[in-house]
Amino acid sequence: MTTRRNFMCVAAALPVSAAIPDAVSGPLAAGTVDPIFAAIHARRQARARYVACCDDWTIPNEEKDPAAKATGDDECRTTITALRTTPTTLAGLRAFGEFGAELAREFAEVGCGLCDYTPGIPLRMLDVPNVEEMYFATLERAVRLLLPT
Repeated sequence: MTTRRNFMCVAAALPVSAAIPDAVSGPLAAGTVDPIFAAIHARRQARARYVACCDDWTIPNEEKDPAAKATGDDECRTTITALRTTPTTLAGLRAFGEFGAELAREFAEVGCGLCDYTPGIPLRMLDVPNVEEMYFATLERAVRLLLPT
C-alpha cells in the first residue's frame, strides 16, 4: 500500500533534484562517468523483462516457470545495485532523485509503498533492507559527497 509518508518523502526530494543543474563542473565531474546512470539503466531493463513475463499484472508462478524466476531475481539484484550505488555527480544525484520518484509510482501501481518491498527476500538475502531504507541511505551519502556543508 502506498503510504502518505512514502509519497511525501519522494515528493520532497523532487524540487531538490529539479534544482540541480544538468551540467556539472568541478573535480567530481572531471572525466568521470557517474555509475548511477548504468545502474538505473540496468534496473529499468530488468524491470521491463520481468513485466514482460507477467500476464495482466498476475505474478507468474515462479516455481513452475524458471524463466520468470530468473527475470524476477535479476530485477531484485539490479534494484539492490541501483539503490546502493552512490551518485558521484550532481547530474547523477538528480537522476537518482528522479529514479526514486519512478520507483514510488511503480510500487503505487501494484498497491504497495517503498517500505513494503524488500528485494533481498526473493534472493534469500535477508540482511538487505527495504527499498525506502536503501534509497534514503544512498541519498544521504550522495548529498554528503556532493553538496557543501
